[in-house]
Amino acid sequence: MKKLVAVAFVVLTAAAASAATRYQFVTITVPGSVPYSTIPMGINNEYMIAGYYQDSATFGWHGFTYNLKKRTWVYPIDYPGGAPGSTWATSINDSSVVGGFYFPVAGLPYTLSFTDSAGVFSQLDVPCADGGLNNRLAGINNTGFTVGNCFVSSQSYSWVWALGNPAVFNCPATALTSGAAAINNNGQVVGWYTTSPTQGGAYVAGYGNCGYAVNYPGAIDTELTGVNDSGEAIGWAAAANAVDHGFFYTISSGKFAKIAPPAAAVNGLVTAGMNNSNWFVGWYIDNNYNNNGYFARPVTQ
Repeated sequence: MKKLVAVAFVVLTAAAASAATRYQFVTITVPGSVPYSTIPMGINNEYMIAGYYQDSATFGWHGFTYNLKKRTWVYPIDYPGGAPGSTWATSINDSSVVGGFYFPVAGLPYTLSFTDSAGVFSQLDVPCADGGLNNRLAGINNTGFTVGNCFVSSQSYSWVWALGNPAVFNCPATALTSGAAAINNNGQVVGWYTTSPTQGGAYVAGYGNCGYAVNYPGAIDTELTGVNDSGEAIGWAAAANAVDHGFFYTISSGKFAKIAPPAAAVNGLVTAGMNNSNWFVGWYIDNNYNNNGYFARPVTQ
């Protein structure tokens, strides 16, 4: 049964994201979860967060939503009939439709995508390059268009389900693997790709059409994880022998702006989704290598 619980904010710290904007990072934890297992993945324009967590009773994984205006949680979110403790929520649109994926059968190595509209679940049968149904939804926009990645053996492909049909593609075409991470209401898609087990980059695309690669200067790995309707994207990058850090990327200009992390993010900052007000979510890694889920909000100067 889903629980509705009211809680208070826990403010962590404030940090500068650019010369013009400072950000306040606020850690969040699903009540009754395993410590450091709360992972926020998406935030909509109504300030609802969606993500997943591990419960401390059965150690299963479940989805959740968190209403920042009301300061209330809804959890657990579990796909009906799926394997127990095997549901991950990854995104949420402005109608509070949650997207994610689940394991249909315990012990079998494949996942299926779903949407959840006020408790009404729908499965998305996204055929991958071989027609197989092993897929993971990562993003959903207000029209209900969805994006994610699907698998053929160990090969991951990007997919965009828009205008009535799913499109499966690799971006760039020469990539070893790729996955779409987010789609805005204008149809702009951002995602990631790999060229080797340790190197990769990000990309900007459209409705199933690969656009161009994006690589943070000096990084060995770059991922774009969210994009808003102004064409402002967010992501994270890793440099050789350095911790992960977040950044904004303006699609129209191709300019990057590094996000200054909170002081506790000793071992890296990872971003996930963002909204039109440039609030964003993700997790940071502390000095004990724990994942700390957060949302970040602009601070008025």
